[in-house]
Amino acid sequence: MPKYLVDGKPIQLEVDPDYVAVEFKPAQRSVMARAVASDGEVGDFRDRIDVPEFALTLVPTAVSPAGAVRSDNAVRSMRSSAAVSRASPVFRRGTTRIIPTRRVALAFSPAVDEAQQAELLAAHGLKLLTRSAYGEVSAELTDTDADVFEVAEKLTALAQVEFAEPDLITITPRDQARGPTPGANGGMVSPLTGQPHAAAAEPHAAAAGRDPLLGQQYYLERLQAIAATAEVAPRPDIVVAILDEGVDTTHPDLGGVTRGYDGTDDDEFQEPKGNDAHGTACAGIVGATANNAIGIRGVAAGCSMFAVRIAHSDNTGKNWVTTNEWIARSINWSWANGADVLSNSWGGGSPSNQISRAFDRARAQGRGGLGSVIVIAAGNDDSPVDFPGNLSNVLTVAASNQDDQPKTKTSSDGETWWGSNHGPEVDVAAPGVRIATTDISGERGYNRSTNAGDYVLDFNGTSSACPQAAAVCALVLSANPTLSEAEVRTILRETADKVGSVTYDANGHHERMGQGRVNALQAVRRARPAVETGSEFDRFPNLAIPDANASGISDGVESSARGVVTAVEVQVDIEHSYRGDLRVSLLPPDGAAILLHNREGGGAKDLKELYTPANSPALASWLRTQARAAGSWRLHVADLANRDLGRLKHWRLKLDVAAPAKEASVVVVPSNGSIPDNSSVGLESHAELALAGSIAELSVAVEITHTWRGDLEVSLIHGGQTLRLHERSGGSAHNLFQTYSSAELPLSALLGKEASGTWTLRVADRAARDTGKLARWSLQVKVA
Repeated sequence: MPKYLVDGKPIQLEVDPDYVAVEFKPAQRSVMARAVASDGEVGDFRDRIDVPEFALTLVPTAVSPAGAVRSDNAVRSMRSSAAVSRASPVFRRGTTRIIPTRRVALAFSPAVDEAQQAELLAAHGLKLLTRSAYGEVSAELTDTDADVFEVAEKLTALAQVEFAEPDLITITPRDQARGPTPGANGGMVSPLTGQPHAAAAEPHAAAAGRDPLLGQQYYLERLQAIAATAEVAPRPDIVVAILDEGVDTTHPDLGGVTRGYDGTDDDEFQEPKGNDAHGTACAGIVGATANNAIGIRGVAAGCSMFAVRIAHSDNTGKNWVTTNEWIARSINWSWANGADVLSNSWGGGSPSNQISRAFDRARAQGRGGLGSVIVIAAGNDDSPVDFPGNLSNVLTVAASNQDDQPKTKTSSDGETWWGSNHGPEVDVAAPGVRIATTDISGERGYNRSTNAGDYVLDFNGTSSACPQAAAVCALVLSANPTLSEAEVRTILRETADKVGSVTYDANGHHERMGQGRVNALQAVRRARPAVETGSEFDRFPNLAIPDANASGISDGVESSARGVVTAVEVQVDIEHSYRGDLRVSLLPPDGAAILLHNREGGGAKDLKELYTPANSPALASWLRTQARAAGSWRLHVADLANRDLGRLKHWRLKLDVAAPAKEASVVVVPSNGSIPDNSSVGLESHAELALAGSIAELSVAVEITHTWRGDLEVSLIHGGQTLRLHERSGGSAHNLFQTYSSAELPLSALLGKEASGTWTLRVADRAARDTGKLARWSLQVKVA
């Protein structure tokens, strides 16, 4: 079996005994037919699959012998025909047919210049076709009989080459490439095969701009999408790229498509071919216009979309045709032109370095280095997740049904012909059964009835779940555009609902539901930066609390309030089945944690409490310290016993902050002021000052009892500066009672510096025998 390496792992391809790939010499179809008819090793020419973009024809092999020998015999026989310029085996992964071209895709090491690249290509019988902006090249074999897998393997072995692989053509049965149809494994209902779709109601104008098919969109309610957009307005500068078979940009409900790109021929005209309606359906789920009195509304209606074509049907309309190169350059175009989220309702082909590297590039370089979010459908074969959903650092989406169950062949929805793919790679789930969305305008697409309207009511598969999750990612970025792509994926996982009547593991994961069904409302609440109104913060983290884990979880806010805290309230809303397991603490910017709840309440459920200094001794004690308000505040929650689980749903912090004082003073009396004898380390004493502003005046007074003041070194430390106040002067005189002022050195060096923070007095006795004690010291500061 031929093989090649992807990310260092061997990928083996199984020979498809049913077809052979033939490149005929330029001739009429009748000449080709006669050449096939006269050959006993191949079958009926009428059962061929044409791939005109590559001048290839998949010719069926003869019925016997069995197995790969049929393919070998057919290839040998076709190569001997005068009408044939090239013949090769066809390979397969599942139901997908894979045809090697004469092209090799490869990337050279950065140190290899273009002249050296040309030498290496020529030495392996290759001529350069294209060179990408990312250091990757496409080259073609000059010998039509050369084995492209062998050439790729030899190149891969070279130190100068980072990867080399055959550029493969992928041909997928149309109903497998999309959403499920009765009688087929996986895929979406084809407009040409399988059962017809339910007719969509004619979209008449609705009162007050309401979208008339909104009642058919149950998935909006499941995701709480409309509630999410009520709290966070979708931003038109956030863009979701729909990587698919093209989008009908003339559809009246798809005005959110702002740009297009066709990766199949590298231009910007990407309108779907024939009845290629899959991309149009995915686009409607993401961004169909809301409240325009027609059709549906998208999950992220108001965000923008790029329509990016990575594939299309063959001329028979029965197969989905693409190549690794088409897909990789479509990915590259999407992120490089500003796509924030890439929605990929496709998969199941042979793994590819070109594609995985393009995704890696999008995550690393997209959005100015924050990374474009990669969202991928898990697949519909009721089997383990395959490429590219099994890549690391992508959001892989499985399907649930109307009852929030994992979509299987036996789930309650009655669609017995398909099930969502599953495995540890699944991150989240979203509804994938009977999804109402947009269809190609007019009589093409899924709904070709003249009175059906340009919508379809039962689009399905993980193809429909994926754009829902992609749209929620766009809402999350609308709430907070500064998030990294990894943070967006984390938010969707951690705010998902644990539905499905299934058992999630200790990490909160289920192989068919991932971390749960996506919840748009909780996701945008978690993403939204804490808004400071005065000094009040509202947070909706919806974080799962790990069981029997003292490390727990924490969620934070940042206060910019200048001054000291004079009052504080903390409200918590924790969903938990045994509140006696919980320990809850508030972590202020300065000082130790403030314990609010320490495993009280026994077996009572949930913890919904408002903590104030009146009912919390810990808060009251902390408040007396006159601590500063500015800085990071965090709520920490830990579950300290086995079995019971819960989530931190919401918390609120309210601070009353006194206006910054213009001056402050502090007197420090150390609990143990003894100064170590003959030690360079000495004694340190600390003071905290919550006085916002820059230092205008400063004085420091020290009271040290000692029998030989010439032994002493005294320093003041603040803001990263160490200032020597006294340096072993005074000989044998006793004691050091001294006040130092910023009117002269060394304290004048602190004028204009920030006053608040930690101040440290360090006293060291640098000679033996005489001893002493730091009795007290004081600090007086005025700020501008």
